[in-house]
Amino acid sequence: MKMGVLPSIIHYLDVHSGSLQLIASIVLVVVTAVYTILTRSMAKAASEALRPYVYLDLSFNSPVQMVIVVGNSGTKVAGNVKAVLAKSNSDNVAQVIRELPITTGIGHLSPGSTRRYEVIVGNNDLLPRDAPAATLDFDITYRDGRREHTDRQHIDLGGYRSALVFDDGGTFSRIADQLAAIERKLPERKIISPGLKKPCPYCGTQIPQSAKKCPSCLEWLSRPFAKRFPKIAAQVRRGRKRVVEDQSKGGRVERGSSS
Repeated sequence: MKMGVLPSIIHYLDVHSGSLQLIASIVLVVVTAVYTILTRSMAKAASEALRPYVYLDLSFNSPVQMVIVVGNSGTKVAGNVKAVLAKSNSDNVAQVIRELPITTGIGHLSPGSTRRYEVIVGNNDLLPRDAPAATLDFDITYRDGRREHTDRQHIDLGGYRSALVFDDGGTFSRIADQLAAIERKLPERKIISPGLKKPCPYCGTQIPQSAKKCPSCLEWLSRPFAKRFPKIAAQVRRGRKRVVEDQSKGGRVERGSSS
């Protein structure tokens, strides 16, 4: 019975060979199409990664001093960068921003670099008490060689509310006063500048104020050599005394010389 299965399978494939070839061709076409689509998507993603990306951000030095930051987070240089304020619900803020150089164009913006522009605006214009926070809609255009990119960025000043809350003499000021009082009660510490020097008491060489050992005569300043090795120090003193006496007699007497 088993011997009859194989001939039946061969007969079935022989009869339906045309249909099987058609199915195989359709499967091959589908696989090829999927592979082509995936390849194009990967190439497009790689091309998109190798391009500049210009963005805008805000920071605040004070409640009325706003800093507009223009940066490039991409991998290529962005040329002819323009950030035009298309819409805003605050006329005062819009008027100040439209006078900045970013509206007329920045020559180039290197990858990872930023430009900062400071403007003076009223805190009530950014975060009015009886109206929503100021919103800014920018149209950002820049060139990547021959290609031109256009992005739109929406900035809501409500998200920067914590950056606009500055100390008004409350809790933070009291903490700072307490820290200053503690610092005044601490004992004074003598700070020695690394540029100041002093003479070595043994050889006279100028050494740093904080030095513990003379680099010239190798004498320890905190624990002198004479206290650690009294016998050797006594021999050295006797030798120095003999040299001084010989010099006072008109010259140093060398050993082995005839008188």
